[in-house]
Amino acid sequence: MADSSKGIPFLTGGNLKEGKLDISGASYITKEKHEKLISGHLVEDDIVIAVRSSLGSLGYVNKGNSGWNINSQLAILRTDKKELYGKFLLQFLISDMGQNELLKRQTGSALKQLPIGVIKDVEVPITLVEEQTKIGELFANLDNLITLHQSKFEKLQKIKKSCLQNLFPQNNQNTPKIRFKNFSDEWLKNKLCEVAEFNPKSELPYKFEYVDLESVVGTEMISHRTEIKESAPSRAQRLAKIGDIFFQTVRPYQKNNYLFLKSDINYVFSTGYAQIRPNINATFLMSYLQTDNFVKIVLDNCTGTSYPAINSSDLSNLTVVFPLSIQEQEKIGAFFSKLDKLITLQQRKVEKLKNIKKALLNKMLI
Repeated sequence: MADSSKGIPFLTGGNLKEGKLDISGASYITKEKHEKLISGHLVEDDIVIAVRSSLGSLGYVNKGNSGWNINSQLAILRTDKKELYGKFLLQFLISDMGQNELLKRQTGSALKQLPIGVIKDVEVPITLVEEQTKIGELFANLDNLITLHQSKFEKLQKIKKSCLQNLFPQNNQNTPKIRFKNFSDEWLKNKLCEVAEFNPKSELPYKFEYVDLESVVGTEMISHRTEIKESAPSRAQRLAKIGDIFFQTVRPYQKNNYLFLKSDINYVFSTGYAQIRPNINATFLMSYLQTDNFVKIVLDNCTGTSYPAINSSDLSNLTVVFPLSIQEQEKIGAFFSKLDKLITLQQRKVEKLKNIKKALLNKMLI
């Protein structure tokens, strides 16, 4: 919701996100300037399209966005309502076919543009306005459902961030702000190498699943590929065992770390990960390694700027804090394990809805 006390929202390409107008980060102009920029006035059912920078990004103007203004990076598509419904046109332009039509009309090399004149030449499959209305509303409802689940996903991420701050000690403290019932002892401090074995040696199997640095996003393994020992990449060295933690040593601020709990033992990770085999609770340590406090310490010990990295030896000498009680470790680990599963489940719901929408777009608008 725009803050009317600031003036009139003045949108750029960065305010067009997945077919919606996102007010966050927008600048504002005075009413006087707004009146002078009459060509940029938005009206309900308009479509805003980026013609310079963020090319092809789109946003739909609903009742709440009517009366806003746009800068020169953007253009307005306003349809003849007797022939073409704005929500229908938006969904066509978002579809693979629509995006391909826009892509092949881009001009320029170093500074690409999407001239409004060539956008007018895009052929749109048109049905009766009544059917367009139903199709547009169907996708609008689907978009709202995606937004709802995306919001739940983001809320769970914020909850996890807050819990990581409160269930682990902060700023060199020996106890966290929040404790589980019946636990009050101070936590211990030790080097990582004193609570875990690093990069244990092992003999690689003849055939295995290889996990490289692009295979883990967040705390989830999203891909892997089958390799044979003789032809595998030289970086395929870390044979996983249940309970091992694989810590990304390159750009550790991404927090793409993985706790291996698969029953299939034939997984081999890249040497871009430090393999950590804990002798304290693995789910607890995994959660600890994801805290902002620890990641900051890792970054302070990294080399490089564009691709900061830490070697396994330096990582192993960093200090960690943990409760002596195995039961407290288990409770904290189990809590974050359940929270991670909820986050993953919610993320998959969003991805499934987006895939459903994509499939429907390609079938209904072609």
